[in-house]
Amino acid sequence: ALCDNGYKCGDRHYHDVSLYSPSNTHLELHFTLREDIDRIDAVLGDAWNYTTAIEKCKYGFQDSFFVFQMISHIAYHFLSGGCGIRSLMDIWVMEHKMGIDLSEADELLKRTGLDKFAKEITDLAERCFTHNDETVFSDEVFTYIVFGGAYGTVLNKISMGKKKKNSSLVYVWKRIFLPLKTMSKMYPVLNKAPVLLPLYWFVRCVQGVFGDKRKRIASEVSRLNDTSDEKIEELRAICNRLGL
Repeated sequence: ALCDNGYKCGDRHYHDVSLYSPSNTHLELHFTLREDIDRIDAVLGDAWNYTTAIEKCKYGFQDSFFVFQMISHIAYHFLSGGCGIRSLMDIWVMEHKMGIDLSEADELLKRTGLDKFAKEITDLAERCFTHNDETVFSDEVFTYIVFGGAYGTVLNKISMGKKKKNSSLVYVWKRIFLPLKTMSKMYPVLNKAPVLLPLYWFVRCVQGVFGDKRKRIASEVSRLNDTSDEKIEELRAICNRLGL
């Protein structure tokens, strides 16, 4: 319907399709709440079990799931290089302006290993918008969040990736040859014909070289060696404390 009204369809990702209006406004059309993190998706995949009918075709999430989904989405962006200050504002508004008790999500957060992250990130929101104070750790996390923006900087993303892989070569290899699970979300035909995975690795490489993402990819490659060991160790320490 949107394409019939002038929108252009862009990339399909694990949980959304990018669409662009005639004036080039970017719209993410989400078709699932999953975040491509198994332990979190085990709960997010059961989203309908946490809904309450409001009227006819309108449903609302239970507060416990509403809070959990928000925290899990922040965690996903955090691990991708940044989540932006709006995420902290969302937490504060939910508790102080919507009257939602964030502790209602404790059971779901503990089940998925996000309880430490939730505690630190909600404490940080309080420090920012209620108490206006800081600690060394909160300042480190705040800097990472704010300067990373909503989608993360290239440098943050590379540092986070190298933290996981411990090697530039392994990081590049993993970025090129994505696993079947991830590739099948980008190219749904792989769900029916997984044997075509090598072909779609090639397709993805061609699209990267000649498609709209070539500038972003070139930027990432050019900055691959800009990440210092100190930066990576700093992120490792932050993630360990956050339980990520």
